[in-house]
This record gives sequence, structure tokens and C-alpha cells, in this order.
Amino acid sequence: HTKKAKRYNKMFDLFVAFDHSDKAVKTFAAQVKKSIMAHTPNIRAVLCTDKVPGKESMTSAQFAASSHNLLVLLSEDCFTKADNQENILAAAAQGGEIMVMTNLESTVFLEAEKKKAPPEVQAVLSRFSVVEYWSKCDSSCCCKLLDLMQ
Repeated sequence: HTKKAKRYNKMFDLFVAFDHSDKAVKTFAAQVKKSIMAHTPNIRAVLCTDKVPGKESMTSAQFAASSHNLLVLLSEDCFTKADNQENILAAAAQGGEIMVMTNLESTVFLEAEKKKAPPEVQAVLSRFSVVEYWSKCDSSCCCKLLDLMQ
């Protein structure tokens, strides 16, 4: 009888949450996932908009809760969106590592966005890691993300 590795106790290694009503952020999310798949293909990553075969009845919050890490793509008002709040709280409740990714090609300020979040989300966001993303150097961004993941 062998013990299952900690990694396989949850469905995903990384859940990526973002404001899917914003076209630019959707494009950023697709770019991030493409980079992750190219540079760290062994990471089991899922976007909040992905349909997972055989798991169609699960909500994005359930996917977030069943992931070791949650990565929020920083955008304007990202912490005010109900979906993102639900995903962050679900992941935190299950002990997930919360991280925020900033796009170096945009001008959104993390501290200003964090202050817009409701108190329960701000409490979760009191300690988190930040990963920078730049499309011209995506491999090192993925390496940093990998270093911060649990």
C-alpha cells in the first residue's frame, strides 16, 4: 500500500481566477496559461472559465477549493467581482496558497485594488505572494510562480 503524494490530494496545482468580463484580462489569462503550459507543463492548471471534462457540474469556487494554489490576475476592480471573491474565499478555506499576478504591461496598483475588496477578502489578502508577468520574459515568470507554489 503506497501513500498518495501530497500533490495528488487535490484536483489541481493551480487555479487561475480573473475578471472574465474584461476582454483584455481574458487575453492576459490565455497568455499566462500558454506560458505555464510551455515552461512548466507538469503543472495541473485550470482557468476559472475552463470546462473540465467529467466535472461539468462543479463551480469555479469548487475548483478553487480543490486546488493547492490560487492565482488572481490583477486587474481593475478584480477584488470587487463576486466570482473572484468566492474563489479566493473557497481556496483560502481549504488551505490554498493565494497569489496575485501583476502584468508589467498594465498600470493597475495592487494596494488600491485590495482596498476595494470586502473585509473578509481583505483579511485573506493580508498575506500573499506577488508574481510579476512580462510576456517578453515569461519563462522566468513561470519559474518564480513555481517557486512560490505549495
